[in-house]
Amino acid sequence: MAVDAAIKKLQEIISNNKKHTCLNQTVTIREKISTPLNHVVLSGLGDDVVAIQFDKIGFGDKTFTNGHKARKACDAIIFCQLEGEGYILILDLKSSIPLDTNHVPQLVSGDCFADYLIAVLNRFEQIKLIKPTHWKRRYFIFHCGNNRRTTLPLYAQDPPDNTQADKAHILQVANGEPIPLRKLLHKLL
Repeated sequence: MAVDAAIKKLQEIISNNKKHTCLNQTVTIREKISTPLNHVVLSGLGDDVVAIQFDKIGFGDKTFTNGHKARKACDAIIFCQLEGEGYILILDLKSSIPLDTNHVPQLVSGDCFADYLIAVLNRFEQIKLIKPTHWKRRYFIFHCGNNRRTTLPLYAQDPPDNTQADKAHILQVANGEPIPLRKLLHKLL
């Protein structure tokens, strides 16, 4: 299947210092240790996974003028599969519940970079069967509830239709709490 080949090739061609730790079918997404939510662990990802530290790449900073929304970057872009279907997870860690839509450009920028990687696979690696539409995209904001707000936007309620960056699933989590991929994707555990 082309999704398998695409993930394996991304594992091979993306620099190790630009990837999040993937070990024993888990991915650990880390932030600065001083932030209230400094790491999240996604479990049950299987062996075919690549998790990119998009905010560490500096792609937008090197490309766009200061102040342009595309300079924003999310914390992780994860290519994985579940039950034979390819998924791209675009996600960001926040120390508090998002009060506005400032996180949306970060997710959109991650989306654009995922499209770029798919184009690289097609044009440089001859993995021709991969198109952006072959991947199911899901958007997530993880937070540790570190502010006064107790309600979320209506679109953020369970089960979310988080197939667009402006409709991200907003989840409260604890540092290091294992979050099963199946739970994130609303599949039976």
